[in-house]
Amino acid sequence: MKILAGFDRNSLQKACCGSGSGPYNFDPRKMCGVEGVSACPKPDKYISWDGIHSTQRAYKYIAGYLLRSILPQMRMFHLWVGDHVIVSAS
Repeated sequence: MKILAGFDRNSLQKACCGSGSGPYNFDPRKMCGVEGVSACPKPDKYISWDGIHSTQRAYKYIAGYLLRSILPQMRMFHLWVGDHVIVSAS
């Protein structure tokens, strides 16, 4: 099994939770949550959760990229959580 950024290279285009049919483990008639459709044992090795949505790990990489590459280019930005600024760029 080859790993790419923590993801299983053989599963880059496969859904973690799917019907098991086809090369993408995706069938719109048998979506995740339907009886008989199972999830993979290690979702953090997959990019796609159900063929439509990304896994939490994939979203983490996307968010990290956006924060590292786009946020510093913004002239003024404040990310508020409650009463506190947690990210500030100017």
